[in-house]
Amino acid sequence: MRNVAIWDPSFSVGSSLLDSQHRKLLKLCNALGAAVSNSGASSHHDFHEILHELSEYSRQHFAAEEALLQSYGYAKLKDQKDDHIEYCRQIAEQSLAASTGMADQVSLQEFIADWWTRHILVSDMEYRDFLRAHGAS
Repeated sequence: MRNVAIWDPSFSVGSSLLDSQHRKLLKLCNALGAAVSNSGASSHHDFHEILHELSEYSRQHFAAEEALLQSYGYAKLKDQKDDHIEYCRQIAEQSLAASTGMADQVSLQEFIADWWTRHILVSDMEYRDFLRAHGAS
């Protein structure tokens, strides 16, 4: 089991809304990791509850991020959307496998933690200077 890094101001993408959403997503990733670590009777239920919340919140975040980038005319918006679509596809696929016992929760949690870390610290950093140059806050 792997936890995501604690939020650091260097992770800022230049939008207080998106930064706030990213902080919440990282907290949910860490909560998912904690659920994997717990061995109590409710840990399986907790894992799927957090996974569901993470999936729902991810969709809200993606919509907000895409709307903001579109409002400023971000040239690489299609790349962001494609990345979001692929994440949703993979999560749906892996969530189904985890719920049927065909995939383990540790692997799913590690995939999610790695994906969000990469997405925030690599993909989203590509638009940070763009948003700052356009005065986004």
